[in-house]
Amino acid sequence: MIANEEIFLQMFNDIRSGMSIEGVCKNYGGSNIYIPSFKTMGRNEEIRTEYKKRLSEGADTVRTIRLLTREYNLSYAHIFKIVNTPKTPTEPTLF
Repeated sequence: MIANEEIFLQMFNDIRSGMSIEGVCKNYGGSNIYIPSFKTMGRNEEIRTEYKKRLSEGADTVRTIRLLTREYNLSYAHIFKIVNTPKTPTEPTLF
């Protein structure tokens, strides 16, 4: 199953690689594409970094996730998904 974020990232990469407007319209025309907020994408990377840092310092996985749930006001399942989903190597940047 293709997630909406994957469609967005593919479209973003197509545009960056020089795909014409016609090509974008042919491939993605009529699609409802969710564009993630920069805040959410930045937050997720911050969570991944903090998680890895704490684990490298010898912290317990479950305890680390519980601490992050309190710090970011997110559910255990949400933090678990963030830290266990591989970062897409082609995440868009502002520049």
